[in-house]
Amino acid sequence: MQKEIYNVYKKIKGLHFGKDEIVGVEQLGGGRVNSIFKVQTKDKIYTIKLQNNMDSTCKQAIGNEKYILKKYDKLVKYIPKVYYLDADGERLGYKYIILEYVKGNTLNNVGKENFYLAGKTLAKIHSNSSKYIGKIQQRKEINSYEDVEKYYLQYFSETMFSLCKIDKKLAESVQEFLKNKFSVSYYKNEKIALIHNDVHPRNIIVEEGEIKYIDWDCSRFAHREADFVKLRHLSRNSTDEESIKFFLKGYNEESEITFTPNFVCHEIVWLAKMIVFESLNPIKDNSYFPNINYYKNEILRLLYNS
Repeated sequence: MQKEIYNVYKKIKGLHFGKDEIVGVEQLGGGRVNSIFKVQTKDKIYTIKLQNNMDSTCKQAIGNEKYILKKYDKLVKYIPKVYYLDADGERLGYKYIILEYVKGNTLNNVGKENFYLAGKTLAKIHSNSSKYIGKIQQRKEINSYEDVEKYYLQYFSETMFSLCKIDKKLAESVQEFLKNKFSVSYYKNEKIALIHNDVHPRNIIVEEGEIKYIDWDCSRFAHREADFVKLRHLSRNSTDEESIKFFLKGYNEESEITFTPNFVCHEIVWLAKMIVFESLNPIKDNSYFPNINYYKNEILRLLYNS
């Protein structure tokens, strides 16, 4: 598979950089969904992200950055520029995007004070409200709070349907919990916002006091608190309680947030989605993403302590 991906990458390079003298190429990463390359020409450095897994369990909406920057041009400071996008995989059979290369270090490799800056930046991103809800490329217009409730109930139901195939007893427990605990009434005074939906230290780049959020494939329109779910669970070695406090301090200085009882529902649903994903796409190295038992144990802890 890796050889095939590299061959596709070479075709992309030929299509877009044929007239430019390439002076350096580096594969930055290759996960279960995307392969990422850094391409340096004489004048510029680019990032190529190639979606290498078209299986439905890994399906992500590559290229959300293009829509977001067109809709919210003031976010250009916080999101990589887009130079080219093939969101359908029509040219080469693979979806890919060519982006601005973002210099700097990921948040997990810099001091805790940068969590404060990252929090302030996320609050600025969240200041962009929307009349839509759902995934960027499948967004639905909201006409009433019934529409909001319908969206969440459908989203939760789809997740539980998938979890039921793997762990029926756990799915039934979660479903009962959501039925009793989740209420859209908590959001009556809260606007729908643009959320990144994959906030964790590796998706936050720091350079000379400036913050950029990368990897917007999971982004959507939803309520702000849902964007804080992954922060505690991913990159646990670098994201301790003190770091999270710095993050929240920065956020609240820019735009105050109050977490509702629905937050634990969002957290449990994401954990359930990760059980499904990890079951179908196992990984040997759990240094960053926890193993499947972690997600199950966290759900059980939340079910019985909330």
